[in-house]
Amino acid sequence: MVDTLEYKEVFQAEAAEYMQSLNNCLLDLEKEPDNKEPVFEAFRMVHSLKGMSATMGYRQVADIAHGLENFLQELKSETFSPTAEVLDLVFEAADLLQSTLDQPEELSSDDDEKVKKLLAKMQALQEGSENAGNNGGEVSLEDPEATGSLSETEKEIIRQAEGNGQAPYLFSITLKEGTAMKSVRSYQALKLLEEKGEIIFCKPSRNDLDDENFDLFFQVGFISSNGTTSSELEQSLASITDIDQVITTALAKTSGQEQEEPEAKEKPEEIADQKNEAKNTAEKKGSSSASADKSVRVETQKLDELVNLVGEMVVARTQLTEVGTGLSANLDHIIDQLNHSITNLQDAAMSLRMVPIKKVFDRFPRMVRDLCRESKKDIQLFISGETTELDRNIINQLSDPLVHLLRNAADHGIEDPETRKAAGKDARGTIYLSAHHEGSKIIITVEDDGAGINREKITAKAIDRGLISAEEATEMSDREVFGLIFQNGFSTAEKVSDVSGRGVGMDVVRKSIEGLHGSIELDSKPGVMSRVVLKLPLTLAIIKALMVKENNQVYAIPMELVCENICFDQDSLKTIQGKLVSRLREEVIPLYRLQELLGYETSEAKREKYNTVIVEAGGKKAGFIVDQFIGQQEIMIKSIADYCSSTSGISGATILGDGTVSLIIDVFELLNKGRG
Repeated sequence: MVDTLEYKEVFQAEAAEYMQSLNNCLLDLEKEPDNKEPVFEAFRMVHSLKGMSATMGYRQVADIAHGLENFLQELKSETFSPTAEVLDLVFEAADLLQSTLDQPEELSSDDDEKVKKLLAKMQALQEGSENAGNNGGEVSLEDPEATGSLSETEKEIIRQAEGNGQAPYLFSITLKEGTAMKSVRSYQALKLLEEKGEIIFCKPSRNDLDDENFDLFFQVGFISSNGTTSSELEQSLASITDIDQVITTALAKTSGQEQEEPEAKEKPEEIADQKNEAKNTAEKKGSSSASADKSVRVETQKLDELVNLVGEMVVARTQLTEVGTGLSANLDHIIDQLNHSITNLQDAAMSLRMVPIKKVFDRFPRMVRDLCRESKKDIQLFISGETTELDRNIINQLSDPLVHLLRNAADHGIEDPETRKAAGKDARGTIYLSAHHEGSKIIITVEDDGAGINREKITAKAIDRGLISAEEATEMSDREVFGLIFQNGFSTAEKVSDVSGRGVGMDVVRKSIEGLHGSIELDSKPGVMSRVVLKLPLTLAIIKALMVKENNQVYAIPMELVCENICFDQDSLKTIQGKLVSRLREEVIPLYRLQELLGYETSEAKREKYNTVIVEAGGKKAGFIVDQFIGQQEIMIKSIADYCSSTSGISGATILGDGTVSLIIDVFELLNKGRG
């Protein structure tokens, strides 16, 4: 057994990828039961998991994987069909496999009992589905289930062989349980057959057989060319050590009817060309799988260190540019070259942190499938934009908010089939999950075609909880009413379910998105749809910011949250209930002195001009009054949590070109503080 502590992280990362692929294969198989490719792919995933787990010494994981592998082998061999009962059992096995993978070292008697029960259920289903259909007979080339993995060229070779009086066979070979050198035994079988004729195809492929990427069963399509009978070949194969069983099946053009003679036989050279084409096709497939993309796993911490070092180089570059520009032509040329190189290095370092959002999106088809089973609803999930890239740190924090949104869409949004039919809708509901880039932001949308949001229901609940008055409810816009959903603990669910309705989901979503320097918008049309739009920065390492100066201190305000800059004169300002406001395009905007919100003492002296940054976040809009606008700048974010974790209204810091530190404003916190 290997040192599990040293390799555990690598194991967990690879196992997570295999499990995601396994779930995707099972979902594809559920949609297309006649498609055998997902079964073969799922088998490969489980086989790999079994080997990895055994190497790590995780007995429980290996036992489940081995049982599931045997079960999938029966599906591959078509001992039974992928019925709903069969697939439910496979999904159950995948879930148990996932739970043991989460804590592979923590074995318990309860877990052992679950494993035993699951394996017993799988064994019972296998034994109950045994039949005599594998004992010889004939397989038709026109049967897609039997020959669906064959290319048209390979099928044509078999047809031509029949026309030339040659005998095409399918040999189904099973090795003995516990065979130690499966690749050697499969090689011996193939070598024996190659001496007696021509091998057309292997299932699994030769590469998989050589890599032992199969259980105990493989098939070989074969054409006899020297008069050797199938029974003689069968006896020869059965005599090979560790081969337990050989079943021979004739490959025929048609099944159960007299074969017709071909109108004209192909010339021998044409047959040879077709065989060469089939051989080249197989070689291309093999080389394609062998030339998979190469990648190296790197710890996130190391990438963060690299980005920080590049950030320090950017600061040094800015300082050098300010000090050295204009001193000499040679130095100016060197600075230009250095600027170009560091910019390219910065782009390369940032690209290392960017990963496709597919990593998160891939989890949701299985989740929605399970939600449908729980809620007795029929829901289809459409996903687009899964190749959209964003910072891996955002990816890691995005899963929980999206889970809440999808669960709400499935539970609160989509109606049950009877209700939808009564409303003239399709019985099947639809959820759309999409992502795309928009400038320097990523836009993620979750939309459903359900019942929409009931404004009256929300306002009634808000009035009952004392959040608003009845008079305020009549004056509020739809957007303001929808914003109430993000209040802590707010829920209109009539009952609490395992899916949603506990009143914490949307509040969690809002706080999570705000913590990522993003924003969230909610829109709805009663009886038609609900849509949640998340707007997030592409990265948390470098952002565009508006630099402002207040009381001789430079601050950075994330540009994602800046609407505009404006200068108000004294006459434009009003006071309502002791609070400073101004009218901007028929909208009343509350104004706050930035220093005051940050807790500093401010002078009440009147100004000729009030430089104001209009910001919007969390459905709230306000203006921050500052002394001076400096301009936009791309800044590198530095965490200051270790130095001053209790600083209110500050989310981080950055280093300016002159080496001084500028604090980054937490717009969300300051707006909440101002409204309070």
